[in-house]
Amino acid sequence: MSKSQSQEGRLVPSHEWFDQSFKKITDTHELPKPISHLDEVRYRLPNQSGFDAILLKLARYISGLNAGKLLLTNGFLQELCSLQRTLDEIHEDIFFLSLPHFGFEKSADHDNYLNAFWEEEPEFTTFSGKQKNRHQVPRRKIRSYLANINNDGAVDHSAIATSAYLSRLYSGYVHAAAPQILELFDPQKAVFRLTGFKDSPLLLDHASDFENQFFRGVMAVHIVARIKNIDDLAREAFEMHNRLECHFN
Repeated sequence: MSKSQSQEGRLVPSHEWFDQSFKKITDTHELPKPISHLDEVRYRLPNQSGFDAILLKLARYISGLNAGKLLLTNGFLQELCSLQRTLDEIHEDIFFLSLPHFGFEKSADHDNYLNAFWEEEPEFTTFSGKQKNRHQVPRRKIRSYLANINNDGAVDHSAIATSAYLSRLYSGYVHAAAPQILELFDPQKAVFRLTGFKDSPLLLDHASDFENQFFRGVMAVHIVARIKNIDDLAREAFEMHNRLECHFN
């Protein structure tokens, strides 16, 4: 098991472990194939199954972990927090799409989600009239589904409220609200730090917060490995999660 030391001294899974885990999953899965779309060659997964969607979501999650490391190292904390909002939603999506594989109820929202997920972007034209927006299953429905599952079918309002609160917390970074932007101001130098604030007094707090994404990502790898019947990876991820849990809760 590959782990790295955090700035707080706790162990967190390494980027290499996530990259290697994803490779182990894709080694047993059909790779994207070239197709012609809008007169260009694009690569698409041929089956566009529910599991294919989960796999792509995990790819984006791990890519986000790697991107977050670069942002943190270079002091781009505003952008890191925006990325964390994205990772939170991808993590919810992975579990939302995965649970029906374990016998939990599949709803119409799952079908609607997948239809929108696989939909190709239309060709742009100024003569098409009203532009069609991509249908999105409301985030509150995804959180409600996950809260019901986690609470044995009863609505866990506290879990929904917590997810919504974290989303609002990061929303200020995503939409560039004044209190968040003002964290770029360095009173010692009387300037806005626009090329990275590596010595920000908030750096350690953001680094600690970002480590949670690695911890949560371990269980995402476990879930995907279980669906794919990669037993050794599923067991490794589950054991890693159990060892790390005391440091993150």
